[in-house]
Amino acid sequence: AGRRGGGKVLHPKLARGLGDVGVVQLVCGERHSVVLTGDGSLYSWGRGPSGQLGHGDGFGRTEATRIVALQGVPIKQVSTSEHVTVAVAEGGDAYVWGSPG
Repeated sequence: AGRRGGGKVLHPKLARGLGDVGVVQLVCGERHSVVLTGDGSLYSWGRGPSGQLGHGDGFGRTEATRIVALQGVPIKQVSTSEHVTVAVAEGGDAYVWGSPG
């Protein structure tokens, strides 16, 4: 599906760009996906016209790309909606990006 960023995928495929990071949580928005890794980092891919990928632009990504704006902020939970992504840091701070439509 579009969440992988490359059209329809009819059989399971390994998500590119994650290497050996150790996925803890995977969440999917309407057309994007976000992964939380064991070290508290976030990676995203898919369509990003509203900034929901967290890379500071409206461009899509076809493979998982680390969200560098949160580098050094250990994340413990992440959630998505159609155009918004929300992350909660270990210290309890909430980070929100994207546009509600």
